[in-house]
Amino acid sequence: MGTLTSVGWLDVPAVLARFHHAHPGVALRLSAAPSGSLGLVDAVAERRLDLAFVSVPGPRPAGVRLTHLGDVPMDLVLPAGDPLAGHRRITVADLAERDFVDSPLGFGNRGVVDRAFEAAGVARRVVIEVADIATAPSLRPARSRHRHPAALHHRAARA
Repeated sequence: MGTLTSVGWLDVPAVLARFHHAHPGVALRLSAAPSGSLGLVDAVAERRLDLAFVSVPGPRPAGVRLTHLGDVPMDLVLPAGDPLAGHRRITVADLAERDFVDSPLGFGNRGVVDRAFEAAGVARRVVIEVADIATAPSLRPARSRHRHPAALHHRAARA
């Protein structure tokens, strides 16, 4: 069974415990994938994994069946004192020319954000990539090209 390095929105240990209780004869092996959801989807399609918890924005990939487990809102994480921090509504255009901390390509949350920026016609510069989505919001580069760096992450990943 494959999973991302952090799945804060799903209690994976509880899911595994319930499965083991219901199917005690089945051996489970949990494998965290630093390659993101696309790497996990490939592993399932190639039968290296039986199943995986993934986030796949956009078209459904061939060779696998997806079951929707839930939705998790994404929040914009800004440094204290950022001029946008007090705004109730921020558009993608408001984030133009900012530096970002994000997951590597292949991660579902990265795909969602990249698609939103592309749809809005806004370029985005990722200056730090980190596979652990729970760690990413706390990372800040020493200097930012324009303004303070920002991050867009699942709400549960920061809890």
